[in-house]
Amino acid sequence: MKKYFLFALLAIILLGIVSCNKEKETPIPLYSVAFDLQGKGTAIDTIYVVEGSVIVEPSEPTDELFTFDGWFKDPETTKKWNFEVDKITGNMTLYAKWTPGKHCCIVTFDLQGKGTAIDTIYVEEGSVIVEPSEPIEEHYVFGGWYKDAEATLPWDFSTDKVTANTTLYAKWGVEQHCCIAVFRTQLSDVKIKNDTIDYNSLVTRPTDPESDEFIFQGWYSDKNYTKSWDFENDHVTQKYTYLYAKWAPRYNYYGAELYSRETFKYGRFEAKMKMAFAPGCVSSMFLYYNNSDKGGGYIWNEIDIEILGKDENGFQSNIITGKAGAQVTSEKMHTMTTPPNSEYHTYVIEWTPEYVSWAVDGVELRRAKAGETKQQIEAMNGDEKQSLRFNLWIPNTNLDWVGEFKSKNLPVMQYIDYVRVYEYNADTQEFTELWKDDFDSFNSTRWNKGDWQMDQSRESKDNVTVEDGNLVLHLTKVER
Repeated sequence: MKKYFLFALLAIILLGIVSCNKEKETPIPLYSVAFDLQGKGTAIDTIYVVEGSVIVEPSEPTDELFTFDGWFKDPETTKKWNFEVDKITGNMTLYAKWTPGKHCCIVTFDLQGKGTAIDTIYVEEGSVIVEPSEPIEEHYVFGGWYKDAEATLPWDFSTDKVTANTTLYAKWGVEQHCCIAVFRTQLSDVKIKNDTIDYNSLVTRPTDPESDEFIFQGWYSDKNYTKSWDFENDHVTQKYTYLYAKWAPRYNYYGAELYSRETFKYGRFEAKMKMAFAPGCVSSMFLYYNNSDKGGGYIWNEIDIEILGKDENGFQSNIITGKAGAQVTSEKMHTMTTPPNSEYHTYVIEWTPEYVSWAVDGVELRRAKAGETKQQIEAMNGDEKQSLRFNLWIPNTNLDWVGEFKSKNLPVMQYIDYVRVYEYNADTQEFTELWKDDFDSFNSTRWNKGDWQMDQSRESKDNVTVEDGNLVLHLTKVER
């Protein structure tokens, strides 16, 4: 019995030793190997292998223009990987090397010592190529691409085909100090020819431009008209010098604004309107925190529906937050089934703590939600209430935003058939009608009329009228 006990004890000791050894075993690391084809061929899956392994070379990748030339340890393909000898010691990437194939042609752009380098391209034999962006060199004029360094044989990008490795040479103007003064009249029907002049020379003053709509007030070197150009003393030191014409209106223009005396914190705002349209003008319905334009510590809160003079088939929705001079905007354009000035449409703005939405004729066209990148919904959830407003006005010259204004299009009118306002219940998330105005007469306890300057037009109380059950905003002109 004693003998059996000793054997059992020995077995337990040996089992303990084996268990301890197993606990002390170190797992062998597993590493990833990625295959970077450097923009060519078909992707190859990443593999995972144990430390110290050699790996099997994957199937050779192919490309229409290039020939595969092996795997390398570096992107520059200077250190080749030996699949029979090299072992994996950590996570790594192998890089494919490619050489131009039999039908691949190399096109090099030689700038002849000027401009910023243009990348070499690789194309199929017999192809036409796309002309690269025009290179720029200070005080030089680019003259096109040529087949020879002497620039006597021009390359025609529409017809010439690449049949072999090709170098194209840039031609540069022989006059080293060539600059161009570009006259931006800001009016589509007034043109002035650009002036080509020597570097560091004076610009020849052109004849003052004329317009039926505006009075010319001089040339400026910036779009904001803060620095007038002195033709007797200002020298050109850049390849392109842009001069901007400043204009003053030939007429006094009078717009209109209707705004509610009551202010609102959230709600649903509905209006049936036939909007005004004329190039260079804005016809709108919007919510507005009345102190927004004061600057200082006041914030800017505004929700817009705007018919812009550059687009007669739609409108712009927008939220403006931030502060005067540092506004945050989110403009979006929307196409309508019929032009907004051709017939009446019903416009709706809904404003809640969670979203702002815009709808026309019962169809929601946009919804901005809380949590979006600019956080404009959250910015309007403070204590600031907003008034409901409608206006018709002429911004300062801004062709990109509203198009070019022409006085011959006046007068124009914005017709408001009715306005309906709802309050918002945050608990039930429902809207309840507060009031409706059918404009059988002007309700001066509910509405007020604007009387202030809005860029090129002055908002006039006389231009807000009630006619045949419509509230009408007028945009008119009076010669100065």
